[in-house]
Amino acid sequence: MGKEEFEAELSKLCEKHLAPVSSGFPQEMQSVLREVVGENMKPVFEMEFLKRKENLNTNEVALLYGESAASLRKLRGEGRGPMYTRRGSKILYRKSDLEKFYTSGLVRTIDQPS
Repeated sequence: MGKEEFEAELSKLCEKHLAPVSSGFPQEMQSVLREVVGENMKPVFEMEFLKRKENLNTNEVALLYGESAASLRKLRGEGRGPMYTRRGSKILYRKSDLEKFYTSGLVRTIDQPS
């Protein structure tokens, strides 16, 4: 599913749940409410779309995992970052490799059972 199709599906879902709440409002207010909710949902749509992708570029990894793109490039250059593939000039990270990388350094604290 492409990004546009995914956003359309999430918009339909949002509209479905918004309709019962806004049905008693005047039409103009319903329009404003839809617009405001839609704008505020864009970051949620983006994150949900990224969570479902199998391959992510550097900027997408940075957004999804809270790592700066510059840090990822530095780690990649030093050979210490997550595994990646190169397709021409495009760098892609597999979700499974990212999960391994970000969980490989987990440290047990004293308050966690062994």
